[in-house]
Amino acid sequence: MRAQILFLVMVFGKSGAESQGPVKRLLHRYQESRSPPDFRPLHDHLGNPSYHGSSYRLTHTSSPRYFAPKPAVPRNEIAQKLQEARKVIMAGNKFGLNLMRFLISENDNTIMAPVSLSIALGMLYFAAAGNTKAELSRALHYDDFGEDPNNLLTPIRFLNEAAKASKAQGVTVELGNLIFAQKNLNISKDYRALIEETFGGFVEDIDFSQTVQAVTQMNKIITSLTKGQIDNPIESVSPTTRVVLTNAVFFKGFWKKPFSVRSSFDSTFFNDGVSEVPVKMMYMRDSFLVKSLPELDADAIQLPYESDITIMLVLLPRNPNGVNRMLQNLNIAKVIEDLPTYANESVDLHIPRFSVRGSYHLKKQLYDLGIKDLFVRGKADLPQLDTEGQLVVDDVLHEAKIRVDERGTEAVAISTAAIINYSRYPSFNVRHPFVFFVIHKETGSIFFAGKILRMNSQEQAPTSGGKTQGR
Repeated sequence: MRAQILFLVMVFGKSGAESQGPVKRLLHRYQESRSPPDFRPLHDHLGNPSYHGSSYRLTHTSSPRYFAPKPAVPRNEIAQKLQEARKVIMAGNKFGLNLMRFLISENDNTIMAPVSLSIALGMLYFAAAGNTKAELSRALHYDDFGEDPNNLLTPIRFLNEAAKASKAQGVTVELGNLIFAQKNLNISKDYRALIEETFGGFVEDIDFSQTVQAVTQMNKIITSLTKGQIDNPIESVSPTTRVVLTNAVFFKGFWKKPFSVRSSFDSTFFNDGVSEVPVKMMYMRDSFLVKSLPELDADAIQLPYESDITIMLVLLPRNPNGVNRMLQNLNIAKVIEDLPTYANESVDLHIPRFSVRGSYHLKKQLYDLGIKDLFVRGKADLPQLDTEGQLVVDDVLHEAKIRVDERGTEAVAISTAAIINYSRYPSFNVRHPFVFFVIHKETGSIFFAGKILRMNSQEQAPTSGGKTQGR
């Protein structure tokens, strides 16, 4: 009998709204027994992973659980490392958009986190060998980075430090990686070090033979890690389960230009571009970076968070029924590359409050993207997780949710009638299906990608994405 891996990815975020706070306990158990890494701001220092034979290690002090303080890096080296990181990040973005294209066929609201999925699959990539690793490399677009693992390890460390540094830049982004492993499973020491020191995660021993207790224990830890945002994501495990890989991303951002609650008004949204439903529409007249995208038959606007380094990019097709076609034609690398070319214009912005949640079983979609051996008994090759070669991935679960509102800070009230009917300013009016991305502009990382097809007239918010089993 082959042992199983359950692969879980969780993402949650708040935009402009009060939340329960960042995931302060995300690595609580890890930090209780280990000194935390000496993370300084992003531009102070960068990691220096090194490769030893068939194993992966990060330069550390005499104690393998502590990070060595890194000296300051010259600015020209920072620029070079940022450029290297952007290449890997753009590969992850491309993978995420390809996966999102598979999900849009479900004809529902969609929310996912490319950075979360690519990091989680990256953990499996470094555990894999042979054709399993080759398939992951092709799907994640790692083939262009050569044989040296440092070409990937350094940018991954960079991304984790960028997330930590974001706290000082007006938003909170926390990444957490956790592996639940069967007690006494023969995980290589070097792989444990890789998870701790490059991915900032840890390995938690568990007894999967006690299935009910194992599920309860894992869900309790995950609920605690996510401050209750993700509740009981694991429904069941098999006694043959040996590993559950978990990635969690928390995002919290406040608008640089908050909407006034008193300026929000009752309006309509065209579900699927056809059916009218009542919604609460947020409004603001201000200067924003906007751009016409004729190649997509769409228009775009950047909504900055407090730092300007992180933005929500909204893409609105001109055809109310054009959102899926727009996504199919979207070149995400070009979209991010063109962000500096947007024009600063005064606009009347109308955008509904919205929240969306999606829970997806991605085994079928990942298989269709070329990641096949990972799920096939007798073919999955994950020697870093188990030298006996008895592991196979059972499923990949991805859960994400986000809420967008005014942030609660009120500005000067503006007459609604004048807003709608008599404005002399160009209008960006989000009243039909649209796409949004939450982007870290410095690195190009896409924290969230979402498609809103319909709103719920009862809740004045979108219906949540259901559990997707594949097509």
